[in-house]
Amino acid sequence: MDNFLYEAIFIAKGHEKSDKEIIKIPELPYCIKDLGKDTDLCIVAESQDNLMGAIWTRILNETEKGFDMPGTKGRNQKEMLG
Repeated sequence: MDNFLYEAIFIAKGHEKSDKEIIKIPELPYCIKDLGKDTDLCIVAESQDNLMGAIWTRILNETEKGFDMPGTKGRNQKEMLG
């Protein structure tokens, strides 16, 4: 899932892709940590036994706040990517 999380990061026109280490900032691991909880939904696409893509959603609780989540003082995407 690390690769899918990295590929899901929005890159604004004119900006270069960030180093893959960006997925380790404190605001992002909650997106995939312990995937498979009752509050998660994940759908994957497969072709000839190769995983081609994934989409996932998660209902977050108060301890899982990340960037740009309403009511948080977390960094927003502009602050993180420069």
